[in-house]
Amino acid sequence: MTPSSESTTKFLQRPPDRQKVVRVFLSSGADLNPQRELFRGMVDATNKQFRDWGSRSRSFVILVEDWEGHAASRTPEHVNKMFVDDATHSHAALVMFASDIRPGTQEELQALLKMPEVQLSVVWMKEPRQRGTARIKQVLELCRKGDRLLYEITGPPGSNGSVVALLKFIQAIVADLTKDETRKEVLYELR
Repeated sequence: MTPSSESTTKFLQRPPDRQKVVRVFLSSGADLNPQRELFRGMVDATNKQFRDWGSRSRSFVILVEDWEGHAASRTPEHVNKMFVDDATHSHAALVMFASDIRPGTQEELQALLKMPEVQLSVVWMKEPRQRGTARIKQVLELCRKGDRLLYEITGPPGSNGSVVALLKFIQAIVADLTKDETRKEVLYELR
């Protein structure tokens, strides 16, 4: 993931609520369900680590919100409206895609682009020699122009690069919440 401006010093644009709950919206197609599960597991481990070993001054919870959490409440009228609302009310959003960007993910991304108070990060889990579709190229162009948009092009789903990209996203949130001044050294670099 790449900050498009070196002046960016804060990952979360919207501060956590009073209970220090950070809502992270996870957007991707069902083709990335294993990566979604991996991300949720990483967040659970982070939450547990800070719950078990963190000090009271560093207490926080990262809450992952996505379509799987709404499976029972889906309505046939406009299923994605609920997800777009969740995305725009989050503190940070992680958009992941592999072979293409699904229409629901595209709708969420378009809504998030209008919300400067939501940190937006994009990860393309690209197969070797894979060419980007028109939608992928459009998203990457937006990423390059945005001043708050972070992005990374990794290896395919499950590759070391794709796993590290998920960890970097969580690390940036934790660094922001714990006021770790060294985070600029360990954050994103152009791929």
